[in-house]
Amino acid sequence: MKRILLGVLIVACLALVAFHAQEPMLYTAENTSSIGEVDLSVAEKMDPKKAETVMPLLEEILGQGGPVVLSVKVKDWESAQKELEEYAEMTRSMDNLVLSLDLSGTDINEFREKSRENRDALETLVNGTARLDHLKQLEVTYRDSDNPSMYYSVIYEEEAIKKQLQESYKTYSGHSDDLSAIGEKYETDTAKLKDSVETYGEIVGGLDNGTSRPGIPAPGIGISLAPTEAKFGDLVRWHGTLGTRTEGTEIESYLDSRPYETTVTGAGGEYAFSYPIEKTRAGPHLVYVQSDRSASDLVPFSVLTSPSNLSLQVTAEDEVVTCTGTLTANGRGVDGARVQVIVDNAVVARPVTGKEGDYEVEVSLKAGEHRLRAEFTGEEYPLWPSSSEEIPVQTGSSPFSPRNLMTIGGGLAIGLLAGVVFLRWSRRRPDVAPDTAHRDEEISVTAEETATGEVQAPTIPQTPEEAAARLWIDLADAAGIEYDVKNPRSQTPRELVKALKYTPGAESAGAFVKLYERIRYAGDRCTWEEVEELERLLGVFRGSRVP
Repeated sequence: MKRILLGVLIVACLALVAFHAQEPMLYTAENTSSIGEVDLSVAEKMDPKKAETVMPLLEEILGQGGPVVLSVKVKDWESAQKELEEYAEMTRSMDNLVLSLDLSGTDINEFREKSRENRDALETLVNGTARLDHLKQLEVTYRDSDNPSMYYSVIYEEEAIKKQLQESYKTYSGHSDDLSAIGEKYETDTAKLKDSVETYGEIVGGLDNGTSRPGIPAPGIGISLAPTEAKFGDLVRWHGTLGTRTEGTEIESYLDSRPYETTVTGAGGEYAFSYPIEKTRAGPHLVYVQSDRSASDLVPFSVLTSPSNLSLQVTAEDEVVTCTGTLTANGRGVDGARVQVIVDNAVVARPVTGKEGDYEVEVSLKAGEHRLRAEFTGEEYPLWPSSSEEIPVQTGSSPFSPRNLMTIGGGLAIGLLAGVVFLRWSRRRPDVAPDTAHRDEEISVTAEETATGEVQAPTIPQTPEEAAARLWIDLADAAGIEYDVKNPRSQTPRELVKALKYTPGAESAGAFVKLYERIRYAGDRCTWEEVEELERLLGVFRGSRVP
């Protein structure tokens, strides 16, 4: 019976563990104290009504260009930089919103694209005018110090910046017309944007006003560039010949008014440079070369924005999800780009792509159903943002995952331990109905055998416990024979001692029962020495009756 109960207990423990392994209730997002504690598995899906936030953001972007150009006009570069950063943050928010609401192919997506290019034009305005202000001071310094080499270097950089600002103004003005048209379609105020275009034009138009200076000498270095329009993955090359055709002369190349590379002329004074279009701002760029007092013409080229493609694959093991994928553009991988892994509309990881555009990251999620996607915002690349397909994934559901196997093993160990404790406890506790137990033991003995004292020969005991139980039956039978105790086997040991209280065998019977109860009910392990003591006491009891 005890073994059956133990088996039932173990099976129940295993069933309970298996049930919770299949559908674990590990955590809920209710009654959490902070946003950081919220379970991503129950995060609310973005409501379509959230599209209403597009209009306020659109209006903010239309008005943000004004403060930037006004700060530049009064030469408050610090304020201009802060306002530019706010503009950039707004365009990033618009990128995320368009991707989240799947607004590609709409005029809102066109607004997003034009806003990003206007952001680049404003960045050129802020950085270019600040650099020009510094170069004008250097120009005076080098002119007064009779340093023609450095003086002409400054002048050429100034000219490069001015041309770049003129190209950026054309971009800003053209895109602003498109943005105003979209804004007016949604009945949004576009006056601030139009004012910013006018102010931008005034700044660029006033760059040539001011101090007169000596003319720039004729170019002493030839230069040729191709292609004049490039996209991600292309290689822009420029080359030429030094006017003096001197071999071994150092040539320094400038890209967007900043030093790019240095080389030396070959036989005949030839030189060459190349520039891969990778992490490059979309829009106009300027190139020129310089050697001592000689310089080339300013040569422009433009970088066009290209579409990008982002893939995502996921594999789940227990509550860990491995995300892998590739970011490509124009048939090649995009190196060094930051990708956002989004789970249930929350960014959980930002891996960086490798040389082939591949990325991999592991994220830990709560057990349950999740929806994953990856996004690329296009930051710092001449690429449009892209997003992978959304992938559903189930975590923590496998009953044979390492964690669940540990849980099942722990439950099994607890079940076995509980069984051992149960058996130990059951051996120590008093029988609830000892008379029933003794009746079971005498089933094989008939009433006639009890009356006559002719007991069937018992089998040979195999253990001390069995021998002690048999000696108890012998004591009960002897009490019935020697002192006429009625139904002795149906009585408990204490009841039998009570029935023999006033007989000569009371003392030996009491000693027998005391030792027997300690063996039988106290849980002590019986020894053969104790069996011999019980046999001795039984012999004393049988010889206690006076003839």
